[in-house]
Formats: sequence, structure tokens, C-alpha cells
Amino acid sequence: MKILLLISFFLPYYLIAQNTISISGQFKDANKTPLNFLEVVIMHNDSLVIADVTDEDGKFKFNLQKGAYKLLANNFGENIYEKDIELSKSIDLGILAIDRNIQLGGVVITARKPLIERNVNRLVFNVANSISAIGGDAIDALKVTPGLRLKDDQISVIGKSGVAVMVDDRIMPLSGEDLINFLKTIKSDDIKSIEVITNPPAKYSAEGNSGLVNINLKKLKSDSWGAIIRLNYTQAKYALGGSGISLNYKKNKLTFKSGITYNDGSHSNEETQTIFYPTQTSNSKTTTQQFRNILSYTLGVDYKLTTKISLGILYLGSYSEPINKSVNNNLFVNSNSNQVDQIFKTSLDNSTLNNNNSINFHTLYEIDTLGRTLNLDIDYFNFKKSDFQDFITQENNLLDNTYSETYINNNGDQDRENFSLKIDIEHPLSFINLNYGGRLSATNTFNDIEYFDLSSGTPIFDSSNSNKFNYKENNQALYMSINKMFLDGKWEAQIGLRMESTQTEGNSITLNQITKKSYTKLFPTTYITYIPNDNHSFSINYGKRINRPKYNWVNPFRIYYSSYSFYEGNPNLEPSYSHNIELSYTLKGNLNSTLYYSNENNGFDVITIINPDSINIKRSFFNHYTQYDYGLIESYTFSKYKWLESYFSGSIYYTKAISDNPNTNKLTQGWGADIFNSNSFLLNKDKSLSASLDISYSFPYTSVNSKYEDAFYTGIGLKCLLLKKQLSLGLAVNDLFSSNKQKWSEYTNQILSKSTNFENAPVFRFSISYKFGNTNLNIRNKKVGNSEDAGRAQ
Repeated sequence: MKILLLISFFLPYYLIAQNTISISGQFKDANKTPLNFLEVVIMHNDSLVIADVTDEDGKFKFNLQKGAYKLLANNFGENIYEKDIELSKSIDLGILAIDRNIQLGGVVITARKPLIERNVNRLVFNVANSISAIGGDAIDALKVTPGLRLKDDQISVIGKSGVAVMVDDRIMPLSGEDLINFLKTIKSDDIKSIEVITNPPAKYSAEGNSGLVNINLKKLKSDSWGAIIRLNYTQAKYALGGSGISLNYKKNKLTFKSGITYNDGSHSNEETQTIFYPTQTSNSKTTTQQFRNILSYTLGVDYKLTTKISLGILYLGSYSEPINKSVNNNLFVNSNSNQVDQIFKTSLDNSTLNNNNSINFHTLYEIDTLGRTLNLDIDYFNFKKSDFQDFITQENNLLDNTYSETYINNNGDQDRENFSLKIDIEHPLSFINLNYGGRLSATNTFNDIEYFDLSSGTPIFDSSNSNKFNYKENNQALYMSINKMFLDGKWEAQIGLRMESTQTEGNSITLNQITKKSYTKLFPTTYITYIPNDNHSFSINYGKRINRPKYNWVNPFRIYYSSYSFYEGNPNLEPSYSHNIELSYTLKGNLNSTLYYSNENNGFDVITIINPDSINIKRSFFNHYTQYDYGLIESYTFSKYKWLESYFSGSIYYTKAISDNPNTNKLTQGWGADIFNSNSFLLNKDKSLSASLDISYSFPYTSVNSKYEDAFYTGIGLKCLLLKKQLSLGLAVNDLFSSNKQKWSEYTNQILSKSTNFENAPVFRFSISYKFGNTNLNIRNKKVGNSEDAGRAQ
């Protein structure tokens, strides 16, 4: 069977001719010096076909369909070269000489890239045309990218729960605060474009349903170096500070990248929960202070071995010792007498040691000048975590005037390793473009949980609540996609197919319980785009995705939050599958509209199981629902005035979830909507002083078994650029009116519970960064190929 699949995937490679129609050349001045970073534009019937910049050697290359074209070279808006070309076969124009002393009439190319472009499988936001990103970092650019939402340092695609971030088409194996800190090291002036891929094609892992964001960086000049020093300070109820430095260097064939960041301080969080039992009501409030101290470091080296082969290695690491201190007060009120029957107080101290290390080796082989390339990635990822948890639960029973204490110590070690290998081949042909490859991945995870009862003053080992668990997962994938442009480039289509085979083994050593699973699935993708002219773009796409459980969710151990509340893993948890369809329209590079439909089967999430006859609360993951989502997303960028840029987005959606779990509602359905507005104001002529205003509002909406209330957010900011814009000062206030509280309610066993979650606000942030060296410096970053596995390790 596997041999037949291999043949079906790679047979087109041998059956189709390998001639590619391409055009290439090299621009030099009168002194034969290469002209790098010239904008090279291909036009057809006065319409833009494709544009790019020359590399450090002044070279360019495009793959095109047969036809008549106009080749133009543009230097800072001035046309310095123009040539008509009839393309019937691949052609190398050789050296194209330009005398910089000759004025060519000062004709300005009008085919400037629009702010927003719609390609066959992604939306492209051209950052260089946006004033919102001037003098900022990647976070500032992402904030105004159509289709994205960035709030409270969380990046998500509108209509989806989260997003994976790529830099130069390589996924970063970072999440949470580590990811945000890394993105802050990338200056927005060094970003060429940001691509939003809501339905990823076959070359990417089928894991997750959240989409991808790809940050394309400008090319790095040879013989250059640069460094950035950053400091930031955040003040809410508690203070949090950070610092970092990054150094980039390129000389001849060598490229070097390094960086280190450190954050220290704490922030607070407040949660409440009210549970309406048949005979009493539980009123719980938890206040938490979370201490952060995170040290992150990056080291990367790339070397161009020959004109066709490039090698590189990237190391990413982090070490942290976070501490959480929380106090939970819970009052049980009798429903008949309205008097307090019981009082519980739980004090929790949780300290953790986290150590992340990942190493990526990558090589690029440019097989020929026709565009065929081979990418190889070899990755190793290791994650170690040690938890030390102590909690004391004090119970006052006012009915019989008794008092008791439970003192528990719960320690755990987790060690996870992942190895992966990925091969990707770009294979353009005379009438279609092929992309194919494969990936192998192997993961081994070991958990050791020890539970001690210290109520008597002497530690007593509790074997019934302790656990040793080993989990193994192997994954093999093959994929192929075919891309075709036709009818003078107005139509473009792409189809793809990815096969993933997975084998898992969960071994609960303590329970002497082994759970094995094996499955092979196909994941098709389809994209069609129609661009009749520069003002209009239409596209439709379809994709199937898989959502696998995180490794610790299938471990059948218990973690206690108090003497009556605990979490328990589910070894029988299975993946869920989703089908996604999107129809999009872009008008004049400013307005983007998207209709979407999603169907998730065998969906899983956490269910809080409340027993009407007991105060014990259990939380665990279950496969229990089928969900249908329908929605409309509208975004518009207003950039008519040089001093103002406003980005508006809004979405309205309908969700229907059907559950077969007896503890939840069988049917949850309803409408939801949200709106977002981001404004950037230039306050002086040299664009060194700017202000920002962000406003968002989420209407009430429903999710699986839960109903959420509305939330309102306001953020303001001020940015100042000094010393020829190398020094950047920033001041921001997040959640200005402390109105961004999350509130929701749900039913379990016909018992209503109401909850809130709120991080103390407003949050004041001050930042300073200084960039020195070559101000045009940037560096291409690499991902590690096992970042999908690393994300599930959190």
C-alpha cells in the first residue's frame, strides 16, 4: 500500500517534461558593479504580473507563462531600465548595464504593489507601504495585518483560536512569551511582507486549525553588521521588566545571528466561579501572583558552500524558573437558609524549572537555474520540566463546628525529546509547478508524578495518586501540490494532497496500562484565484486538517488544585478532524471580505464534571462534540492621508455544537460578532513622532457548552524616533478602562456555573531600543522542522 502511495505521489515527476520558461539576468553599472536591491517589475498589458528586488549580486529570476511582457527596473520610484520581451522559452538576459549618470526622463512606475494582495493560497500584506509599521517591530506590523488579531500579546487569526508564526517560510518553535520576545527583535523596517495563510497548503503539517503567519524579511546586504539593544518596563498591579540584545553579521559567504533576552517580575490574575448546586451555592475566588524570570537565547550560522549549496545551523534555547502563588477562598451557602455552611481556603505554591533546547540543521540546494530547489531540515528538540507543588486546604464546617487541614506535596518531572527530518522539493515545469516532499518525526515523553500527604507532619507517599507515564508518537508524511497559472495569469489554481501516518503508545507504568493507536489519513487542499485586473481579486479554497491532543492530555494522572478539585488526563483521547472552506474578495488592495465555513468532527475540550451529591470537581479532556461554524470577516485599510492610517475589521459568525457527553448540553448554538479598529497618527513631517489608538469590542457569543459575555478593550500608545531614527522610545497603555474581562457560564450535569477571568489592568508599558551598525541590516531566520511537536509540548 505504501509503495503504491509513493508511486502515485512521485509519478508526475517522471511523466511530465522538465523544461521551465524562466527569465533571468543581472544588473550592473558602468563600472561593472552589481546593482543590488533594485526593484524589478514584470508587466503584461499594463498590469503588474510580479515584482521583486535583485539580490546582493544584482541578479533576478522569474518563472512565467509564455507571452509578451515588459521588464522594468525601478530605483527609489524612478524607472531606470525598460525592455519588451517575447517569452517563448527560458532565457537568460545576461548582464544588463545601467549608466547611473543618464537620466531616463524620471518616469515613475505606477504599478506599485498594493497594500493588500490576494495570492492563490494566502493574503499578502506589504508592510513597506504601511505607515503603521514605521520605526516599530514585528509586533507593530502584525497588529495592523488584515485577518490577524493581536491582543494581550496573543496572536490569532480572526475566526480561529491561535496561529503558528513563520519567518521566511520556516515555522518558529516558540510560543507564548518566548515568541513575543523574539518577534520584538525584528524591526518592521526590515520586513518586506506578512502573509496570512488561513488554510495552509499540503507542504505544511496538517496539524491544527489555526492557520499560519509568514513574515518575509528583506534581503541582507553583504559585508554588513548590526545590533539592537532593548529595554522594557511594564507596570500593572506588579512590575515586570525585560532587556535584550541581538547581533547580526554577514561577510562574504558567512551569515551570523545571535540574541539573548531576559524578563523578570510578576503579574496578577483573578478568577471567580459560582456553582449552583441543588442545596447550596459555591462562591469561589482565586487570586494569583505569577512570577516570571525567563532567559532566552538564539545562535544561528549560515554558510554558502558553493553557488548552489547553502548550509546552516540554528540553536534556540530558554531557561525559566516561574513561581505561582495563589489563594482560593470558597464559601458554601445553604440555598434554604442563605447561611454559610462551609468555608474552604486553599493556599498553593507552585515552582517550576523549565529548560528548552532545539537544534536545526538546514541546507538549500539550487539544482539548476530553472527554479528547481531542494530543502533539507534535520531537527532535535528537548524539553525538560520539573514541578514542585505544595497546597494547604483549610476547612471550617460551621454546621458541626469542626476544623480540618489537608497538606499535600505534588512533584513531577517531564522529559520530552523529538527528532524530525523533512525534505521539500520545488519543481517548476513548462506548464505547471510541482512541490513535493516528506517528513519523519519521532517523539518520546516520560512523566514521573509523586504525591505526598503531609497532613500528619511526616511525608506519606500516596501510590494511588502517583504516576509514571511514557508516551511515544511516530509520524510519517508525504505530500505533493500542483500549481498552474492560465489565461494570461488572470487565473491561478493549486491542488495538493498530504498523507500522514501516525503510531502512538501510551504506557502508564503505575497502572500497568498500555494504550496503542495507529491511523493513516489523507488531507486534500484546493485553491482557485481569479484576478481580472488590479482592482479586483477573487479566491476560494478548501482544506482538511487534524488536531492532535497535547502529550500531557493523554497521561492518566491526577493533578490536585485543592483537596476536592483535580485534573485527570485521558489516555483514550483521539484527534479531531475539520473541513474548512473560504471564499474571499479583495478590492483595490484595501478592502478584504471573507466568507468561511468550518466543520469539526470528534472535537475535544476540557469538561468540568460537577457532581450534585458531592463538592468534588474533576476536569478532563473528552472527545464529545461536532461543531459547525459559519462567518463573514470584513477588513478595510484607510490610507488616504499621509498622516493617518486606520485599519478596521469586523466579523459576524454563527456556531452550532452538538455534544454526546452526558455531562454537557446536547446542543449549544448562537451568534457572535466582534469589531476592531487600529489607528496610527504621524505627528510631524519627518515621521519621527507617532501615536496609536486601538479599540475592540466582542459581542456575546457561544462556544462548546459555554456562553461568553461581551468584552471591551482600549489601548493607546506614543512612539518617538531619535538619533536618525536609530533610537526608539515607546509608551503604551493596554486595557485603559479595565474593561477586558472574560466572563462565561456553562451547564454540567444540569448544574449552572458562572466564571470570570481577569488580569489586573490597566497595564502601562515603556520600551526603549537602540539600533547601530548597518541600518539596512536584516537576516533571514530559520525555523526548526519539529516546531509542530514543540508547540504540543507546552
